[in-house]
Amino acid sequence: MKTIITYLFVILSFSVFSQTHNFNEDTIQKYFIELLDSMRNDLYPGIPKLEVNVNVSRACVHHNQYMSDMQNHDLTYMITHDEKMVIDDNKYKGNDTLMDYYFDRATHYDTDTTFACGAEVITCDVLWLKNDATGEVTDFIHQFKTNMWIAKRLLYNFKTSPPHYKIISGFKYNVVAIDVSILDGIVYITMITGSKKEVVNGQLVFYHNVK
Repeated sequence: MKTIITYLFVILSFSVFSQTHNFNEDTIQKYFIELLDSMRNDLYPGIPKLEVNVNVSRACVHHNQYMSDMQNHDLTYMITHDEKMVIDDNKYKGNDTLMDYYFDRATHYDTDTTFACGAEVITCDVLWLKNDATGEVTDFIHQFKTNMWIAKRLLYNFKTSPPHYKIISGFKYNVVAIDVSILDGIVYITMITGSKKEVVNGQLVFYHNVK
């Protein structure tokens, strides 16, 4: 999918410094799943709650770290589904093995081969950004930013993007791989939708939600 680089033209300053807030990645992720389940139940009353595939979620951890390692620290941030050494003016500064396609990342971490891969969605919210050239930290936190606020914001980003909303509002998927990471002032969320699969009597069986 297309690489998106977003530049922040409007810089806002807030008096509260980011590290005084008790943001927690696991809590944000928990709230996000609850909000997503609630949204899907509004659309499809009685739909089963989503399960999280822990193994494949490591693919999302991997990709969130990749995006952080691509930051130029010049008051910009980057969202991409790719994993390349160079994207425009951004150069990879990490040490992980790059896997350029989300399907390959999911397959690599699906060690028990139970995850049928669907689609990947990514977004982020900015807490603070540091300009390495000047050392200046620009804070985007206000008193209303809590773990729940961030979870709602991440879901809002998906809901207001038609391609992303089409994915997250789908009926058939019942499992997700997901990671929320706070890295260098940016809250990233990468999520891959999917369904369960297993081999039964030598045949590969996929389990989707059925109306």
